Amino acid sequence: MLAGPLLAAAALLHGWTPLAGRGRVSTGTIAAAAPGAHSVAAEIVMERFGGTVAEATAMEAKLQKRTVRRVRAEATFGELKQRLRLSEDELKKVILRQPSVLGYSYENKLSPSLTSLQQRLSLSDAQLKKVVLSLPAVLGYSYESNLAPSLASLQQRLHLSNPELKKLIVRLPALLGLSYASNIEPSLVALEDRLSLSEEELKRLVLRLPTVIALSYEANIQPKLLAIQQRLGLSDAELKKLILRLPAVLSYSYEANITPSLARLQQRLGLTDLELKKVVTRSPSVLSYSYAENLAPSLAALQQRLGLSEDELKKVIVRFPTVLGLSYDSNLAPSLAALQKRLRLSEEGLRKVVMRLPQVLSYSYEANLAPKIQFLEEELELSTRALGEKVLAQPALLSCSLEHRYRPRLARCKAAGKPVRLVIDRVTLADDSFERLMKVS
Repeated sequence: MLAGPLLAAAALLHGWTPLAGRGRVSTGTIAAAAPGAHSVAAEIVMERFGGTVAEATAMEAKLQKRTVRRVRAEATFGELKQRLRLSEDELKKVILRQPSVLGYSYENKLSPSLTSLQQRLSLSDAQLKKVVLSLPAVLGYSYESNLAPSLASLQQRLHLSNPELKKLIVRLPALLGLSYASNIEPSLVALEDRLSLSEEELKRLVLRLPTVIALSYEANIQPKLLAIQQRLGLSDAELKKLILRLPAVLSYSYEANITPSLARLQQRLGLTDLELKKVVTRSPSVLSYSYAENLAPSLAALQQRLGLSEDELKKVIVRFPTVLGLSYDSNLAPSLAALQKRLRLSEEGLRKVVMRLPQVLSYSYEANLAPKIQFLEEELELSTRALGEKVLAQPALLSCSLEHRYRPRLARCKAAGKPVRLVIDRVTLADDSFERLMKVS
């Protein structure tokens, strides 16, 4: 902390006069940042919190010559710190961002407002603390005049339950600082109209991306929607579907993130505009990935692992774009290795299975493939080699559900006295066709 000559030097530099006898508490009413006048606010920041001269100066500017009583400020600090369980550093951050707290009465203003907000949203003490640290300005809002009406309007507009309203505010406390009439409602109306959203769709969008309310529709959202739509050649319905599947795209920078990533992916795979559109609409999450950090390394690793040509890699991605969202090291490599070993597939055999059934890349080996393979071997009395040959001839065998296709059809074959091999020999038959087969004598 600054003391003695150091505080005096700082005070002289910025036109402050240190309080006489700084070891005692001053009870005077002090105006902020007036040259030659005592500055209680500056001394509090520098003495109590070890603040810098720059921090004290910035705080003085925010106070705009509002008066501060040292006794009240010190009392408020203690009560607020205890109420929210703030560390000294956290308390300092609150004061620097919301200096007007220096002049608030804890009993008459802060405590009632905090209690009302906490009760209204059923916030835990930790959640209340998070809200205040994220938005210190909330300490200056009147609960009755500002917070309560705004919360009621937002809840009614989006048909939010109390837990949903709470979740929204905890995720984005800044919403409490927006005017419902001037900011929130106009943004909701514009977004709703632009994407032809139902009330339920609008609600779902906001709950998944609360920041959409805080973003300027005219300056941010509207240009981004237009740019994405034009770049991918999307209809209004396709654009709506894309946004509902990946609301976070509205928070990305189009120029810095989306357009360069799309351009590099398109170039890397030799995609036509129509193919790029297909990839993005089938797997919107591709818009959230960094080309350099995620897409390029995964594509290179997958291509090398399976010995794919450029054209074969392109075909895999176009047919199953979801693979772009899978980690090669955590998902693809272990699953491919386990499948190859289990069915004793050659490198070429594994490549053929993936080329004909790209979806296999997304199947969990432990939860999906392994139980299915074991079932087919045991119940149909197939050797591993025999089953591997059947999978090579018909990779779709790995895509059928164990619980909804294989088990029911095995039971039906046994009940009808039919060969159990029909379970896989006629695996592509629809349920009604398979049932007719069971009735043939």
